Amino acid sequence: MPNSLAEIFLHHVTQRPRAPFVTDTATGMSLTYAEASHRMTALARQLRRTGVLTGDRVALLLENSWHWPVAFLGATLADAMVVPLNTRWSPGELRSALSDCSPAVVVYDDASVTALGDQRDTTLLHVSDIPLRGGVDSVILPRPGSVGAITYTSGTSGRAKGVMLTHQAMLRAALTYAGLFNSSPMLRTAVVVPLFHNTGFIDGLGHSVVAGGHMDLYRRFDAEVIARSVIEGTYSYLIGVPTMYTRMLSYFQLSGAAHAVNPWLAYAGAAMPAATVRRLRELIPGARLVNCYGMSEATSITHYMPYDLCDRRPEAVGVAVPGTLDRVSDTGELEVNSPTVMAGYWNDPVSTAAKLDGGWLRTGDLASRADDGLITVIGRVDDLINRGGEKIAPYEVESALCELPGIIEAVVLRMPHDDLGEIPIALIVTESGTALDQREVKHGLIGRLADYKIPQHVFTVAALPRNASGKIDRSEAIKLARSLG
Repeated sequence: MPNSLAEIFLHHVTQRPRAPFVTDTATGMSLTYAEASHRMTALARQLRRTGVLTGDRVALLLENSWHWPVAFLGATLADAMVVPLNTRWSPGELRSALSDCSPAVVVYDDASVTALGDQRDTTLLHVSDIPLRGGVDSVILPRPGSVGAITYTSGTSGRAKGVMLTHQAMLRAALTYAGLFNSSPMLRTAVVVPLFHNTGFIDGLGHSVVAGGHMDLYRRFDAEVIARSVIEGTYSYLIGVPTMYTRMLSYFQLSGAAHAVNPWLAYAGAAMPAATVRRLRELIPGARLVNCYGMSEATSITHYMPYDLCDRRPEAVGVAVPGTLDRVSDTGELEVNSPTVMAGYWNDPVSTAAKLDGGWLRTGDLASRADDGLITVIGRVDDLINRGGEKIAPYEVESALCELPGIIEAVVLRMPHDDLGEIPIALIVTESGTALDQREVKHGLIGRLADYKIPQHVFTVAALPRNASGKIDRSEAIKLARSLG
């Protein structure tokens, strides 16, 4: 049994060297497993000659391109800890992460030159300087229990923390995906989310590696291009955030119902609006929709919603994946115990102790378990709104809003109030050509929600602010709401 993603990749090289591994859609560059392995082993040799030792950090500041998987697996074969860096960070955020992890080397591309600035204590390696050929004698196969990556949390509520993931955890998470989606070397997937996020390098890259499949990397998500490729049957598996599918709906509609394709369409980061699930079912009857729930601190997926239940229970995240245990604490917080749970936060034992309890990970999400065993996440522990003593879970109100005609997305936020302490307000995104005033929206919620849960103010916006992983950035959403009234 291989002990790391890099080791299972090398296994595929011996078995299917000429099979396609990655295509960089921006440049048209494609690499077979053998061609990619030459570059990975060459990088591993170069890093060791540069002075990188076991456990040193090698940071990646790269856009989605063929260089990313080469650098990720190449650094792994040098027995370094890989640190994927967010290419959308501000210079200050980037400096904070670099100071925190102190990388020996930063691998970067042309798009990142300005952001890097002056890094006096770090070796900088441009992707053009990665040699083309190495050899298996260059590699060091990592130990399964050693830390293989430090991935930084989104940091929407405070400083981003470095999550330490072991090789075993990353391999186990990728194998879980391959098992859930019956993946084989026939897998063809589009990676449209950033590779620096766990969804990208585990659910996309790692999943493809363990399956021995072929992935197309996209710099940016283009709803028309991806929708057309899905309709044409190019991809057997796709994972994205719900808003991506919402944006693809109009292009699916232009093509009419696609009866000849049956792709796996996975989504993560948030619940899919029920209206979007229903429309996807109508337009692509054979599509198998799967809600995937997880977090950086658990490497990736911990729960999934079987595709035959997604349209009937779109609000639920489903059941724990094989090998994962879950429980709902006395305070209503979802906790998980799994081989994929992080080793801890880098250089932060206090936060680690607050998050881990005897192998159990506190997710920070409030959840409920139905009689049929399905888990539903109803909000973040920190996002609960206390309106005059009445607790309001934003997700419940957001779901009710998205059930109203013309509303495709919503976020509900807490705002301070002189009398009640806090009140709920909402930002909504409507279908093109649909105009709704807040009086109509609030009236539509009567009978759907208790009166105290109805947002006091509703603002229509063109788009909801999101972080690099596609999740709604609540701190930015609050700033936007304040600017609107």
